[in-house]
Order: sequence, then structure tokens, then C-alpha cells
Amino acid sequence: MGHEYVRLKILDRIVHFGPALLFGLTFLIITTLLIIKGLLDIEMFTMLGVIFSIPTGIFYVIQKHKLQFRLVKTSIGQTEFKDLVNEISKEYKWTIHSQSDNEFTLKTNPGFVNQSWGQHITLKLTQDGILLNSIFDTNKGTWLITFGSNTKNMNDIEKIINQKTKGQLVKI
Repeated sequence: MGHEYVRLKILDRIVHFGPALLFGLTFLIITTLLIIKGLLDIEMFTMLGVIFSIPTGIFYVIQKHKLQFRLVKTSIGQTEFKDLVNEISKEYKWTIHSQSDNEFTLKTNPGFVNQSWGQHITLKLTQDGILLNSIFDTNKGTWLITFGSNTKNMNDIEKIINQKTKGQLVKI
């Protein structure tokens, strides 16, 4: 199985990739202003291109990596999967935002006590097991640093899957 990524709606993608887009747009605005004023030569264009393309590329790679699923190998059926997701949402008081037969999106409750601005958690049932992902809720903005909350969410969910499948789990 190759890498799979969370699919976001277009506006959510724009918010998620906001840091990369910010640097790219800044480059376009600065170069446009310099062209209008007649101050842009090839050396300055190259220098600005390098200055802005490095953080743009870095932020894009960071944000793209955050959309990658973690596979938890298990062999549960669709009904067991739905029951598992419902149990997780009740236990952690997360809201089921959307669902289909094989995919659920959960939203966490932001708050100071749980050290979170809110997460967007995706669980997807596949032939190989359950795909997990947790990113910041795009309705709340985007962050480059998660302070471990997304990793904690995925680890907690993985632990529950392990407990509920009673040893059927094989982590890759």
C-alpha cells in the first residue's frame, strides 16, 4: 500500500496549506510591486525567488506530511468499525462531524484543560486495517506546531483499537 492522505475540501486545503501559501503570495506581491516600479532585475528576482521558495517548500512538506494516514493493521468488519468509532467519540466526548460506510471525521472540543484548539480526526476502514489521522481543525486555523496533541489522539485511538480487537492488531 502506498501513502494515503486525508482529503480535504478546497477551502480546508487552503487553510491547511496557509503557511506555504503565505510565502508564495508574498513573493508574488513583492515581485509585482518591484516590476511596476521598474526596480526588478534578474539578480533581484533570483534572490527573492530563493528567499521565498525555501520556506514555502519547507512549510508545504510539513503540512503535506501531516495529512498522511497512519495504518493500524486489524481485521474488523464495517459494523465493528462503526461501533468502535461511536465508542471512541463517546469516551473522549468528540463530535462525529461526518460519516460514510467506511470513513468517519471527528472533531475534538477545544479548550485550555485539554490543551487543544480543536482537532480534525479521520478514521477510515480499509482492507488492510484502519487508517488514522489527526490534524488541527481547519475551522480554527492552521498551526505548524501541534505540541503533541495530534500524536496523542492517534496513539489513544490506536490503543483502543488494540484493546477492542484483542490481539488482532499488527502495527507496521
